[in-house]
Amino acid sequence: MDHDHLGLTDIQHLAGSSQALFDTNIVFDNFPMNDYALDLPGTLDVDIAFRDTTHFPLTLVVEPGTRLELRLSHRPELLDRTRAEALAARLTRLLHQWTADPELTLGALDTLGPAERRQVLHDWNDTTRPLPHTTLPELLTAQAARTPDAPAVLFRDEHLTYRRLEERANRLAHRLVALGIGPEDTVAVAVPRSADLVVALHAVVKAGAAYLPVDLGQPPRRTEAVLADAAPALLLTTTEAAGHLPPTAVPVLALDTPDAGLPAHPPATALTPGHPAYVIFTSGSTGRPKGVQVTHAGIVNRLLWMQEEYGLTAEDRVLQKTPYGFDVSVWEFFWPLITGAALVVAEPDGHKDPAYLADLIRRESVTTAHFVPSMLSAFLQEPAPARPRARSAG
Repeated sequence: MDHDHLGLTDIQHLAGSSQALFDTNIVFDNFPMNDYALDLPGTLDVDIAFRDTTHFPLTLVVEPGTRLELRLSHRPELLDRTRAEALAARLTRLLHQWTADPELTLGALDTLGPAERRQVLHDWNDTTRPLPHTTLPELLTAQAARTPDAPAVLFRDEHLTYRRLEERANRLAHRLVALGIGPEDTVAVAVPRSADLVVALHAVVKAGAAYLPVDLGQPPRRTEAVLADAAPALLLTTTEAAGHLPPTAVPVLALDTPDAGLPAHPPATALTPGHPAYVIFTSGSTGRPKGVQVTHAGIVNRLLWMQEEYGLTAEDRVLQKTPYGFDVSVWEFFWPLITGAALVVAEPDGHKDPAYLADLIRRESVTTAHFVPSMLSAFLQEPAPARPRARSAG
């Protein structure tokens, strides 16, 4: 179709198609000019009539005269009557304000009536609620006590029950406390994605410290900058992973050293909801990466909201695939394990392989997963991908 020579029929055709040039049509019917002498008084008499037939989603015909007549036409399948009436009410409100005071600036005009203002400012924003007075370790320990024999972490052929996860994390936490680690300290964690990584993160927060994820796939210069900026009290890693890290003055503790003689119960700490739970660094795409501390109150509030909104159960299995240097990974690691669900941990770099993820989801009956749109698109292009139960989580 030649858009340089559009007739009325062509425009009407386009209005009803995906090629629409515009979706709102305003007609000011003031021809011939001599038939009208529009002199708006301080108060305006406005009459609005509604019609359900138009070639456009919305058409407004304005007929000036001794009174202002407006004809609002809309296509019900695109704009329902309730929304059309709300638009008309706002337009009428603007017209009355303009005619009452022509000197009003655009920013001084108010489109909301009392009911709409109450809805927007109060009903939709009545979200005040007290922050939960608890911490991640308390939630994790409580869940382990409720379901000690239920599956907690699934990684390759390694399966940890809630009891086994709790005991391993507690023993490592006691080792950290013995080294002087506690609230207000930061512990860097450089461990490949595995069951050991889950244990390490749990142990750090159980010791009262905040964990700092150190992604082994990041360039050495970024790792050096992150460690220099955060100044952690300790670097928790494995013997093998330590060989891939740049030299550092931070004391190093290897996960794969024996801890069997340490207590299996949680260590006593002075941890409060106001203490940091983790430190995460921005990508640095707009400058130097910046570390952000998130408190237990903040992350617990987020996790409890997610549970209230989406409701994981013991039947759920949650996929952990996000690199733990990204904030999405935090709820992947902790949300399932405070609710009795099982955490399915993808293998290192598995998040880059849609075919592997599809197989893992199918094999482990994953019910909850997180994808950014670009990755979801690649994932859905895999032949016969697994389709977990529909669930949106952030």
